[in-house]
Amino acid sequence: MFGSTCTRNPGRRNKLATPRVMIALLGAIAMPAFADEPFARELDAYCVTADGTRTGVAASQDGATNIYVWQPRAEPIIIRSVHSRRTVSQWHRLLDEAKLDAMPTSEVPAPYCAIERTERGRLHSVRWELGAGPQSLAPIFGAIPAAKL
Repeated sequence: MFGSTCTRNPGRRNKLATPRVMIALLGAIAMPAFADEPFARELDAYCVTADGTRTGVAASQDGATNIYVWQPRAEPIIIRSVHSRRTVSQWHRLLDEAKLDAMPTSEVPAPYCAIERTERGRLHSVRWELGAGPQSLAPIFGAIPAAKL
């Protein structure tokens, strides 16, 4: 396996099978680059209707953002995908300014809205009844179709 010859060009070594490349690939798989970084953040802002339909926006730290609808007993449907690191960074700043991490976790029956943020492997989730959410978070929920703070 290691240092094997290339089948298309006999006599030429397959660079992908060298021990150095294999170790680098295994290291990349076993140790995610952002797992322990303080800026590694993901967020999911969503609203749940009385029938359990969840409409939301999920964003990763690299700016990849999916706007989705997830009906009960069905797979989520991605309505739109965008990529804006600037927008996601702004959302995280808004969450920091609103002191999301200090907000208490609560269980609210549907219909409700919520924000879940994962930072350094820790999940913090805040829920509130429709119409009772912090207005400072309105720009995040503005990306969600039919969201009501």
